[in-house]
Amino acid sequence: KALNSEWIGSSLDLIKQAYGLSFNEDGTSVRTMDMDFENSGGTTLAYVQSSVSGNKTVKLSLRVNMDFYNALNQTDVNGSTTTPGAGYLDRTIAHELTHAVMSANIDDFASLKLYITEGAAELTHGVDDERVATLKSMTSSDYSSLFSSGGTAGTQQPYAGGYAFLRYLNVKGGHDHTMQRFMRVLDEQGGGAI
Repeated sequence: KALNSEWIGSSLDLIKQAYGLSFNEDGTSVRTMDMDFENSGGTTLAYVQSSVSGNKTVKLSLRVNMDFYNALNQTDVNGSTTTPGAGYLDRTIAHELTHAVMSANIDDFASLKLYITEGAAELTHGVDDERVATLKSMTSSDYSSLFSSGGTAGTQQPYAGGYAFLRYLNVKGGHDHTMQRFMRVLDEQGGGAI
């Protein structure tokens, strides 16, 4: 019920407001997305699976790992759970929908650096406590490594460092639709524009 009435719509509104991107833009390659709820084990809360033809996304699926969300608090509008490490389901949905909308709009989405894709998804809903701890521990050499390599999957630095980078870019850009301008360049020129 919350997915249909609040979380998906609110997430898509946040993404549109922050980045100017939606599933309804001219040139969007995908306008629909499958949602799968599965008990898949492991440590991944959710992920977007993209099917690509050439440099365009042609199909999207959002997969939510119900091993983390089977014990949702039915009275919490944000989808809290007692499962350690799961956080709030509305936050997870917003994060993953950011990936989906970017993938549907940006050609060569897979070529984007991990710190850009994860940083943008974190920026949609704001940083959480786990990312704050990573931010506090990161050194200048950590940032240099992150920017040169793009980030390592399965680590916290692309999320936290990418968030910090995009927040910095937004502040230095004057907060006046900076992130929308940034995403417009990627939308027009593709993921290789970075």
